[in-house]
Amino acid sequence: PLALAQARMVRQALAMAPGFDPVPDMEIDEDAGPQTIDITGIYDNAPDLLTPMDFSARATNPGLLGGFTSTYDGSGSTATLSLQTPPHANGTAVVSLNLNAPPYWGVIPFSGSQSFNLTVRSINDLPVAGTPTSLRLHGDDSVTSPGIAGLGTGNQVNSVTVWLRPG
Repeated sequence: PLALAQARMVRQALAMAPGFDPVPDMEIDEDAGPQTIDITGIYDNAPDLLTPMDFSARATNPGLLGGFTSTYDGSGSTATLSLQTPPHANGTAVVSLNLNAPPYWGVIPFSGSQSFNLTVRSINDLPVAGTPTSLRLHGDDSVTSPGIAGLGTGNQVNSVTVWLRPG
């Protein structure tokens, strides 16, 4: 009898898990600045829930997110998730969102969760040349392919201008 009562309690608590509307996958360019995502349709199925719920988020690739915060008052139907990527960061992460309710009957915590994919697209940054070096040519000397370090990567075309002066 006790095991049956506990099983019913767990099943009832799981049926009362809170939830929210699906969050679509998101794509942004690197260095896009702060982003805000509205989380809507937040609900709880426990009619006697007196303690506010807690909303949280985490990512599988923390290096892609310079930080994010969630804002939720614990009882409304909307929340916001604010995130910012570090400079020049790109890649993908799965962002998991959790809506946590206090323990039901003081013993069974329950929550609703879902995730979305965040893709930060790489953009071509302007190339940056390294420190110039001097090259002295004498007579019939020639240079076929001077080594120039520090030019940016990517598919952009880089050009180098060379000035020759007698000396």
